[in-house]
Amino acid sequence: MNNVKSKDFFSRAEKSLRESEAQKKAILDASIDRIRLIDRDMRIIWANKTTTREINISPEELVGKFCYRVFVGRDSPCPECPTKKALKSGNIEHAILHQPYSKGIKGETYWDTYTVPIKNESGDIVNLIQITRNITEKVQAEKALRESEEKWRRLFEDSRDAIYITKRNGEYVDVNQSFLDLFGYTREEAINSNAVDRYINPIDRVRFTKEIIQKGSVKNYEVKLQTKDRAEIYVLNSATVRKAHDGSILGYQGIIRDITQQKRDVQAVKERKAELEVLNKQLEENNRALSVLARNLDITRRESEKRIIQRTQNFVMPIIEKLRQDKNLERYKTDFDLLIGYVRDLTSDLANDIKIPLSLSATELRVASLIRNGMSSQEIAKHLYVSAATVMSHRKNIRRKLDLHNSGINLKAYLESKLDQR
Repeated sequence: MNNVKSKDFFSRAEKSLRESEAQKKAILDASIDRIRLIDRDMRIIWANKTTTREINISPEELVGKFCYRVFVGRDSPCPECPTKKALKSGNIEHAILHQPYSKGIKGETYWDTYTVPIKNESGDIVNLIQITRNITEKVQAEKALRESEEKWRRLFEDSRDAIYITKRNGEYVDVNQSFLDLFGYTREEAINSNAVDRYINPIDRVRFTKEIIQKGSVKNYEVKLQTKDRAEIYVLNSATVRKAHDGSILGYQGIIRDITQQKRDVQAVKERKAELEVLNKQLEENNRALSVLARNLDITRRESEKRIIQRTQNFVMPIIEKLRQDKNLERYKTDFDLLIGYVRDLTSDLANDIKIPLSLSATELRVASLIRNGMSSQEIAKHLYVSAATVMSHRKNIRRKLDLHNSGINLKAYLESKLDQR
């Protein structure tokens, strides 16, 4: 009876043990980690299904193979292998391994690896458990995050505009170098100060806070602030609300652009415009005064010209005419005629536009008058005691200066129309 009971007990114990082993194996196979048992030479004794599934190889094919050759194609253990360290230290070892090649995976990979030594009763290592997890996505995400943070930090620090991050009560969390340059603070002084202290008019801060809470952001909010040394500056403040995961407001972040110089320039333009308006009025008054003066001068000029014409006609012309009639001066009759023509032209110029261009020389004017009076070139040459060739040269020059060259216009007729005889 006792033997039967003993057999039954051992049978149940053996069954429980098998079930326990099966449960343990199921747990290991269900793990997302690669788990394997290796000997001291790093030969694989056993591996869970995660290991065999990811490298697409059966458990039987893995047994007896070196772990480093199967998984990463090496002829020797990895340089930072935690298994080598565990064999030496006798302790659990950990390492993050970077593998340029991993069987069954494209591209480089990163592995979070633990090695647990298994010891006998004497404390000697007999086997080791390797536990590895593929953390490539995590490492790449952390790298991308670091690069993003570095890029943001570079933009933050290199911005020419002042950038700030504050708590809801106005205490500064962070500011960039342009902020420090604009307000004249050291970084420590800025962090230990409050945004409220920047406002010259406290009401402006209240309005800013109210608007940004209502809208979630403000853009180009114009306000007058003050620097560390109390200098007043005009700025455009563009900011957004910083919120926690639960939606509560943590604070504000924004960009401040200094427009002090632009405001001064606008004011200077306004002042200059006002000055120009005053000057323009003065110029208009001066122009009106000059117009009156010009009209008076014109009246005086016309009166003077009128007196000259009257005196010439009343006194000078009678004298010349008397000399012209003198028989003793008969030989100068032509010259007197020319003189009378000159005087008439001069008096005519005072009352009308000049009829003969002033570019003609005195001799050319004399020849032109003789031509107008109907004298031929031979007659003019005899009268002036010059050669006929000289007269012809004068005629060419006269035509050229009167813009009659190659025009076909009769010179005598032209001169008669311009030198109207009275």
